[in-house]
Amino acid sequence: MILDKETVRIIILLIIFFWGIYKYINNRRGNLKVDYTFAYKWEADEFGNLLKNTVPYLVIKIINRGQNTRNINTPLLKLSKEIEGFNTIQVVRKGDKQEFPYKLNPGDEFKKEMNLFDFEKQLMDKLLDKDNLRLIITDTFMKKYKSRIIKIKDIKSSIKIAKESDLQ
Repeated sequence: MILDKETVRIIILLIIFFWGIYKYINNRRGNLKVDYTFAYKWEADEFGNLLKNTVPYLVIKIINRGQNTRNINTPLLKLSKEIEGFNTIQVVRKGDKQEFPYKLNPGDEFKKEMNLFDFEKQLMDKLLDKDNLRLIITDTFMKKYKSRIIKIKDIKSSIKIAKESDLQ
């Protein structure tokens, strides 16, 4: 089957038209990147000597890669198993000054630190090395965004490094 030039032009124009609609809809939907990293905080005295107060953190990062402003709700941790009937935990601290929903303009980055010693005190004895968790972010349109999986053994390793650095 051979197509004439006019039919080929119409097909190409339709492809370009529908591709533009697809890109427009995708840009309007929102595009948040949810990621994390492990970090440590050390305190130093007035002479720059490190004190033995190493604290491990899980740093939550959310980047608005879309073209529209997004308002995000409180970050959640979704555990791979239920603990006391729950498998989702809000990442908030007493006295937290951040208010939610939090406005993220295009290109903006939101960071929140979660103290892993607090996590250890509250949950670690109920979790095994094979367990994992994931960060879940919802925007005010209730669209969910997920991070890559965080292994509990990686969290335990981060806590162990912090404790061992204080022994030296």
